[in-house]
Parts: sequence; structure tokens; C-alpha cells
Amino acid sequence: MSGVTKDGIEIERLSEIISDISTDITNTFGDDTRVDANSVFGLIVGIFSRLEAENWELIEQAYNSRTLNGAIGNQLDAIGQIIGTERKELVLGYGTVQISGTDGVIVPRDTRYQDDQGRVWIQKEEAELLAITEVEVTALNEGEFIAGAGTITIIVDAVSGLDSVINNTPTTAGKPEENDAKYRVRLSITAQGAGLGTYDSLYFSLYELDGVSYVGIAENFTDTIDADGLAPHSFSAVVQGGDDNEIADTIWKNKPAGIQTNGAVSVGIIDAGGLPHTVNFERPTLVPIFIEVEIKTSDGWDSSYEEQMKEAIVNYGSLEFTVGDDVIQSKLYIPTNTIPSQSTTSILIGTSAAPTTSDDIAISHFQLSEFSTANIGVTIV
Repeated sequence: MSGVTKDGIEIERLSEIISDISTDITNTFGDDTRVDANSVFGLIVGIFSRLEAENWELIEQAYNSRTLNGAIGNQLDAIGQIIGTERKELVLGYGTVQISGTDGVIVPRDTRYQDDQGRVWIQKEEAELLAITEVEVTALNEGEFIAGAGTITIIVDAVSGLDSVINNTPTTAGKPEENDAKYRVRLSITAQGAGLGTYDSLYFSLYELDGVSYVGIAENFTDTIDADGLAPHSFSAVVQGGDDNEIADTIWKNKPAGIQTNGAVSVGIIDAGGLPHTVNFERPTLVPIFIEVEIKTSDGWDSSYEEQMKEAIVNYGSLEFTVGDDVIQSKLYIPTNTIPSQSTTSILIGTSAAPTTSDDIAISHFQLSEFSTANIGVTIV
């Protein structure tokens, strides 16, 4: 039977609708009435059957929009509001640049700068030039790209007295708006972890904080200090991004009772009874990655390609290897092979200058690999 049943919704399919209407016509006008596809009645049956089938599909979609697996778009957002987890919005890339020139000159908001890849970065707020003036910039365009240190050097909008710009540190990559598939998975995980008072609950709650891009939790169940330096019967949350106070408050509200927190970051909080406590957690330790690339060039090679290769490696490495990810040497051939008129013959990597091995670099639970064009050498052989 079609309609909403104890097992869910059952809709009529096009073939069933055609059969039902054709039967009604022959019952009304006689068994010898033609209802085949080439007859007048058959054509009418086809038209109305398609319309009814579309209506059934709309009814099914509306019914399924109440469920996590069936909802799409705004319907999924509505379920997220019920669960208490909103879709992650679009985030444009951002960073800090140093501008210099005549003291006292006012550099207006929305002044544009450009990196060596032609990408535009916009100054967020008005700033007065002093000896050293740092301003925040955001990317004009969407995308998960970064500008490596020292690559934003072009002033697009001329300002009298503004002489130079440079970013001394890499920018942070932007993030696209969360699509339905990823949002649906996160809603499912959040719903499973909600209210459990366990490390799962802590993990999901930390991930929900604004600006948090990575969460890891290390535990020590033993009666002695473990290899990571964790005290007995304690844990350490490793969090990249986000506000210190929000992170500490979330850890306090979700951590198992009576369990000690570990970490280099200490934040004081006040519990519901007005008593002070200290919550500790970790920020990832940056591990500089040094890379030496040997290449053979061919016709069409341009000297500018060397810097492009370095940028490609930095962009790829910064996005591919997150907190706790070992740096896999073979993966670094992926960005080098995007540069034309050359073939990469070898890649050596290490954590200090002039690396001599192609071995993968082990990154611990508390570390994050750091890629910079200044630490990459390219040699033509």
C-alpha cells in the first residue's frame, strides 16, 4: 500500500501509476479501449502519470527531510540547529603583513596587496604607519591556498607614503563552506558523542569551537609517567586554533571528573561553585622541515619556475600534513611534478639544514610540520 506506513513511506512508481490509470480507463470505457503508448488515451495516461510520479517523489523528499540521511541543504541545517551543531561557514585565507613607509601616513582599510602567484590580499582595518606596522589581511578569493613567507610584496592600491609590504610568516589557508556530505557525517558523530561525559564528548565539543582546525587527545591510563610525559591517570588535549579561554572552559565542562589535565598552556577557570581551577592543554609544536630537491631541466625551463616549485611544495605540505602526521617523502613529488620543463630526480628531507636522507620524518602527537620556502633548496643537475 502506498503512503506512510509503520515501515516508512512507500511511494508509487511510474510503472505502477501507468498501470492503475490504464486499468481505470478500460474499466470505464470498456476492455477494448486502446491505452497503448501510441493511442490517444495512452498519451494522456503518460502525461498524467509522469506528473503524479513527480508528486510522489516530492512527497518522499519531504518525508525524508526529517532524517539525517535524507535531508539536504536547508533541511540539513534545520536538523543541525536541533542537534546544536551549525554548518561550518566559508573562511577566506588570512594572515599578517608588515607595511612600511612615511611615519604618520594613514593606510586605509581595503588596501590591496598581491603575492607572487597573483593572488590579492585585502587589508582588514585602517592603520597608521609607524616604524614597524603589522596589519591583518584576508584573501580576496576563496580557496585552500597559502602565501608563503616573503611572497606578499606588491602594493596594488597606491597610497602616498606607503613604500613596501611583506608577509614575514605564511598565511593561513581558507576553507570552503562545509558541504552536505561532510556536514552530515559531523552531525552524526556529534549526535553520538553528545552528553556522554567521555573523551568522545570532549573531542566533539572542542571541534565545535570557532577557529579550531585540529583536536587530538592523548591519555595515560597507567600508574606511572608515560613516554609522552603525561602524569599517571591523566590526559592532554592538543588543539590547533581557537581561543585559549574557550578551549579551557570546554575541557573543564567535558572532562571526566577527577582526571588531571596536562599541557604547556595553563588557563584559570571558575567552576559553578565559585572555586578556582587550572586547566592545561597543548598547542602543537612546530617542526621546521628542510628540503633539498634535485631536478633535470628540459626545453622551456624558466628560472622563475624554481620559486614556483618552492611555493608548490609549501602549499602542498601545509595542507597535506596536519598535526601528528608524519612527513612522507614520496608525497613531496606530487607538488614538484606540477612544475613544467623538468623532472625531479631526488628529494632529501630533514629537520635541520642540508638534509642528507630521504627517510620519512616522524611527527609526534604534539607536533606540526612547518614548511617554508626559505628552507627549500632546488639544484639543477
